[in-house]
Amino acid sequence: MPGQRSVRFVCTDSTWPPREVHINRPWQPSPDHEPLSLPATDLRPVVPDPPPGWELSYREEENRSPQVDVDPFKRRSLRSWLSSRVKSLRTRSHTAQGDAIASASARSPEEKHPGPTPADWRAYGYWARPKVNGVVVNNATPPIQPRELSPEDIELAFASLRGQEGSPHPANWQARIEHPSLPPRPSLWPTPPSSPHPTLRTTELELNPFLEHRLFGQPAITFDLRGAAHAVFIGDFDPPWPNPEQPAVLFETDGANGCQPATYPGVSELRIVALADDPLGHFLWPFTVVPHHPSLPVLVKDVIEAILANFNEFMTKEEFNGLSDGRKEQLMTTYWSRVFKMVNGKIPGADDGLRRTDYLGESRFFRGLEPMKDGSGFVLFLCPSF
Repeated sequence: MPGQRSVRFVCTDSTWPPREVHINRPWQPSPDHEPLSLPATDLRPVVPDPPPGWELSYREEENRSPQVDVDPFKRRSLRSWLSSRVKSLRTRSHTAQGDAIASASARSPEEKHPGPTPADWRAYGYWARPKVNGVVVNNATPPIQPRELSPEDIELAFASLRGQEGSPHPANWQARIEHPSLPPRPSLWPTPPSSPHPTLRTTELELNPFLEHRLFGQPAITFDLRGAAHAVFIGDFDPPWPNPEQPAVLFETDGANGCQPATYPGVSELRIVALADDPLGHFLWPFTVVPHHPSLPVLVKDVIEAILANFNEFMTKEEFNGLSDGRKEQLMTTYWSRVFKMVNGKIPGADDGLRRTDYLGESRFFRGLEPMKDGSGFVLFLCPSF
């Protein structure tokens, strides 16, 4: 379709060690380094050439005195210059000390926990969604009626994942099978979580690297809040021009990536209570993310699905009427632009109704989460398309 980018799917199963489970081969733990580095962690910024005369005007502005009451033609004595210089350095020192104290108070040493390594995060995902006989299976959610399996039963369970013509049958898998060829459950995240309700402040939690907000560069994962959970990508979307060195990589929300824990330690609830750069000053739609099963911690996929579900709800008349005139105008512009475009495989139409994503305008792409300074929840960061 004109105006849309084609997405090339890149297989990442060739990373060492192979993520395919082989019944006759013991499982090898994941290496400490990341087999597929997250994007934009080491990309150098593109700095354009300055326009003519920029350097001269910049130096003039830099050397301009901020004190408007000082005669620009009056020479300052050495004592006067030293006095102002010492005062400036003292001010900077006090400011730096204040920032350091504020940062330390937000996350004191006793609040810190020894965090997981990248291999630890991945190990949980491999346990939760192993790829057995070429089929990704749900191994984390406990079966309703667990039963003991003999070695012969386990071999049959492996074989039952493929039909006579090679068709996949992931529903035939019995979760939590223990076998040397299967990845073990990491002990860092007990199931069920050690606490039925969150007792730690968000400043005491370590976010999964896929969910962390980055100040610069591309986010670790990208998705449109109008889209679906399967349309999540590692890094940026596919570039508008063919680039074999920068293809789009599907995140696989229901695979080993999305089934990593959202936090360490694991929690049974995760609150998103604020929206960064929200002109209202308060978030209209705070929400709580819960796991899809009580025996599991909140996973990355749970956070993604909850964000999508929350912002695809309809707005109420009271919410719309409470906005400023300028915000209403922007919201209506976004609405009429959306309803005649393809969204999730269909065109909504003029009578679709205002949704919370319309309130976001162009800033509807996920950029990450940060803990609130008071530890009460997380802040959601969004951005326009890259």
